[in-house]
Amino acid sequence: MTVWACYNETKPDDRRGDCRPEAEGANMTLDLFAAPKAWAAVFFYRKGTIEMETRVAVMSIIVENDASTAKLNAMLHDYGEYIIGRMGIPYRARGISIISIAIDAPQDMISALSGKIGRLDGVSVKTAFSSVGMNEA
Repeated sequence: MTVWACYNETKPDDRRGDCRPEAEGANMTLDLFAAPKAWAAVFFYRKGTIEMETRVAVMSIIVENDASTAKLNAMLHDYGEYIIGRMGIPYRARGISIISIAIDAPQDMISALSGKIGRLDGVSVKTAFSSVGMNEA
């Protein structure tokens, strides 16, 4: 998800201003506005400070249906900015692939990714969260 940060009192719908994409968790205050439905997942920030707590987690993924591999890789690519590392092991003797993902992101984002992966045909996923939060490291 791309989050746009607008500075210098720029209106969210005015792209001529100083608006640029920022990583989620940027230190800014949320400025809500009425956005078109096509922009439902886009937020604009300005003025002040907001801190999104991130969590470190490990996702264990087992792929039993090779047809789901392209969709899985596309999902992981979409969340690439949060992925710390990835290890994939093809287990040819059993006809499955085993993937391990280390991720540092807001908990709801990790849960959303896990849910999307779990809905893929022939793919199962389990997620384990670290008890250490962003502010405790």
